[in-house]
Amino acid sequence: MKSLKLDFPLTIKFDPVERFEDHNGVWLPGSKENKQFHELRKRVLKGVIDSPGQHRPHLTLMHPRNSTCTDTIFDQIKQYTLPTELSFDEISWIEQKNGGQWTIKDVFRIY
Repeated sequence: MKSLKLDFPLTIKFDPVERFEDHNGVWLPGSKENKQFHELRKRVLKGVIDSPGQHRPHLTLMHPRNSTCTDTIFDQIKQYTLPTELSFDEISWIEQKNGGQWTIKDVFRIY
């Protein structure tokens, strides 16, 4: 495992839960103001992807490939108190090829 020194804590702020992919999936999307996430992503991908596009951080609660969110289920999910922000002390660089399994390419401990 590699270490990564940051001048800031990695904290991601989240917007309210949303449905996506024809309402079959559910995610907790990161707010658009997650500057720390975007700076860290640029740093980790430097030399691999020099100009990474903007990627919205998120937590997938229901993936549309293996679940279907109904209105009833979504109403139940909205009743939970979900986090508005999370802090991380470790990140993983993951890769998916041709819609296959996600592979962990590297892990970085943040200090």
